[in-house]
Parts: sequence; structure tokens; C-alpha cells
Amino acid sequence: MDINAILQQLGVSTLQSCREVFGGRDSRVYKIIAKPDVTYALRLLPNRKGSQYDREKHLMDIAKEQKVPVPHIHSITEHDQCTSMLMDWVEGNTILAELENHPESAYQIGLQFGQVHALIHRIEQPSDYKSSMDWLTPSKQEANILAIIPQEKVTPRLIHLDYHPLNVLTDGEHITGVIDWNNASFGDIRLDIARTYSIIQLNGKNHFRHKPNVMAQFQKGWMDGYEKFGTSISSMQNLKLFNAWAGQRMLRDLDNHLSEQQQAEIEKWISQFL
Repeated sequence: MDINAILQQLGVSTLQSCREVFGGRDSRVYKIIAKPDVTYALRLLPNRKGSQYDREKHLMDIAKEQKVPVPHIHSITEHDQCTSMLMDWVEGNTILAELENHPESAYQIGLQFGQVHALIHRIEQPSDYKSSMDWLTPSKQEANILAIIPQEKVTPRLIHLDYHPLNVLTDGEHITGVIDWNNASFGDIRLDIARTYSIIQLNGKNHFRHKPNVMAQFQKGWMDGYEKFGTSISSMQNLKLFNAWAGQRMLRDLDNHLSEQQQAEIEKWISQFL
């Protein structure tokens, strides 16, 4: 894969530096600095998955119209071996890095995080939106949990479904960007709340296991910030069952990367909600 050729095709000819910042099973992300001092994020996927970028862009454009801080996408282009998304590089630290650097500000950082989460959830599904629920298609175990949640009519709203401290960036005072919209869709906001809660509880607290008050204060800030612009998280009906679903979903996502101890910890966490 010739990155320089891809950049030439995208019109980025004054290249200053190119550095890979993330590499997964299928995806690659590069930080591109072009003259004069313009910084991009270049994301690459195999062509067979390229349509994912079109769906992401559509949802990000909807979010951006409602003042959610998302990076501007310059182009989505199909190449010989991959599909690229060229977008603005989001300045700032991830929320996780900010918590590590300024643990004393965990509550205030949580407030920012919660307010933007609530802003996302205020966006109702457009009448002409064609739903794509691939990521939400449940496993058998997830379906068993969802089946016992009492059915009620809810307004489908924008849900990120990967809203956590590595996918939200801040300059220390304001949220500068929400990234990684791959899982996003429209649906019941409790799915998104539970997903974030499970990540804070299981991943976040483990990361700060030697400073447990940091994540406790961050979680309180998230909930208080969310309530300022949304509704009270603690008053959401049947949220415990959604939490159980989120834990089961985490087991599925991390299936081949968990030790027996880690799996047992998640299963124990799920059991408290059932």
C-alpha cells in the first residue's frame, strides 16, 4: 500500500510528515502534516468495508449540524486496494490522557464529557434515515437479556455506542472532538448510556485501580453533566438490564483478548444486574 500515492491522489502534495498512529486488524490511521501547517487524519479500510465510511460521514454530518464537535471530513475515496477517509486532525488530549495528567480535575472533565453526550442524544432520527443496525445485531446471549426488558415506545435518537475516554478529546477547557463513529446509529439512548457506563466501570476503574477516586469523580461528573442538558441517568427505567446487555456486549467484543480472570470479572459485573 503506497501511502504517498494515496496522498497524491487526494491532492495532498506538500507532505511534511506521515506517521501511523493506529493499526488494527483491518484499519490503519495516519497523522498527516502537510505544508503550510495543515494536519489531517487519514483512515484506510479495505474496499470491501469502504461503505462504512459513507455511513459514518452521514451520521457525523447530522451531529455536526447540531453543534456536536466532530472533525470535518474532506473526502472519501476508493483506491486500488483500500478506501480512504481524509479528515481534520482533532487537536487536544484524549479524555483518558487528560485524566492522567490532571486527576484533580476528574469531576470537571466528567462534566464536559457528560454535556456533549447529552447533546448527541438530543438529536432525533430524521424521517428519511435508512437504519443500519449491524453493530447492534445481538448475539444469542444479548438477545436473551434484551428480551426481558419491558417493551415501550421510545423516540430513536443518535447513539454513538463507543463513547468513552479514548474517543473524546479535550483542550482542557472544552471538548474538541468526538471520534470513531463506526458503531453509531439511531436507537434507544439507554443502549448508549449503558455502553459508556460499562466501559467506565470495567475498563476505566481498572486503569485507575491505584487511584479509584479519579474514575469515581469522573463518573459523577459525567452523570451530572449529562443531567444538565439531558435527563437524569439514575432515573432511566430498566437501566440495570441495559447495563447487563452492555457487559455481555463487552464480552463479545473482547472475546479473544480476555484472560480467564478478566472474563470472570465481567461476568460477575453482569450478574449484579440480572
